[in-house]
Amino acid sequence: SIEAFLSLGAKFTPVQLDIDRAQLEKDLECWFRRLRIKEYFEDKIDERSEEERRFYLNSNWTPPKGRSPPLDMFIFRIQQKFNQWIPPRRVTDNMTPLEREGEKAIKIDSLTHDYKKEDKGSCI
Repeated sequence: SIEAFLSLGAKFTPVQLDIDRAQLEKDLECWFRRLRIKEYFEDKIDERSEEERRFYLNSNWTPPKGRSPPLDMFIFRIQQKFNQWIPPRRVTDNMTPLEREGEKAIKIDSLTHDYKKEDKGSCI
């Protein structure tokens, strides 16, 4: 089954069969937060030492809305599109059951093995 999956080639992209809407919404919120933080600190110079940059505390602070109307409009439009989006009912699988099994096996096996694309150019 691993061989069946590997035979698809390095450029093959499997289709994701199900889309987790809650996870996608959470990812969007994280992205919106990062956009707001980049806008908030864009013209501020980081004067911390190298050691202070390496050891910082994680924060869940988000800059206030309304600082940048274009950014707020962009985020609003993306949220609006997400709320109107209806996920497809059925997605056609582009892999056989044997190839799916191989994909699962490689995900587990990749912790102990390193799979690399074959190098056909070096003939020594």
